[in-house]
Amino acid sequence: MLSDILPTSNEVGVISASIEKGDIVAIVGAGPVGLSALLNAKVREPSQLIMIDVDETRLELAKRLGATSTINPSKVNALENITSLTKDVTKKPGVDVAIECVGIPQTFQTCQDIIAPGGRIANVGVHGKKVDLQLQDLWIKNIRITTGLVSAYSTLALLKDITDGKLKPEVLVTHRFKLDQFEEAYDVFSNPAKTGAIKVLVEAE
Repeated sequence: MLSDILPTSNEVGVISASIEKGDIVAIVGAGPVGLSALLNAKVREPSQLIMIDVDETRLELAKRLGATSTINPSKVNALENITSLTKDVTKKPGVDVAIECVGIPQTFQTCQDIIAPGGRIANVGVHGKKVDLQLQDLWIKNIRITTGLVSAYSTLALLKDITDGKLKPEVLVTHRFKLDQFEEAYDVFSNPAKTGAIKVLVEAE
């Protein structure tokens, strides 16, 4: 995890978005990278951590990992729900930070829909097709959008957070197997919708 999802979500997501203590943060996509972003963002002490996904099982896991709220956009309007969640703590319509962790047009659009004036959108997901940039709506809101690839410069800091107990990535391991169960482990990992797998750990005897 220290070679991929933790530094990716940290550098391209949390650090690029300049998350500060007290921010309202939404993470779009509750896969391994999105949940890693949740763990990394928690270290920065935002006032709210909202996880957005269409998979109820992963939303439940996000709650156990520290999400203050979850939203399923297939059931409710994301912006209306966020406005309701934040009305007592901010006058701004939306979140301070939106981290995109899927890489499809719909999730990038969600980030544009929910970002508040002065907010930051950090695109972590790898997009395989074009997305629409709603510049006609965003320009007046002073939005910053970042994206990029991980370079792993934060790995040593992440390792220190792990050894200090601030970051606990082991909670992302949902299934454990012995080495002679490798084929079963692969089947579980390749069917996450059915198995609920996030990260699979294969241990030698």
